[in-house]
Amino acid sequence: MGTVGKALDLLDLFTHQQPQMGLSHLARVAGLNKATCHRLLSELESRGLVEQVGAAREYRLGPA
Repeated sequence: MGTVGKALDLLDLFTHQQPQMGLSHLARVAGLNKATCHRLLSELESRGLVEQVGAAREYRLGPA
C-alpha cells in the first residue's frame, strides 16, 4: 500500500462514534509505527483534512 492509501486509511478511522483519537491509538489501529503515523497526520493537517484539538492534542477531521 502506498502513502496515499495509508493517509486515506487514517481518515477512514474517524467515525461518529469515535470522532477524536490520539496519535498512539491511531498508529495502533492503523498498524503503523508512530513516526509514520505522525508524518502522515502532519501532512493531512497542513491541508486541513485533520486538526489537533484539546489539551490532549487529539486529532479529528478538519474543515477540508
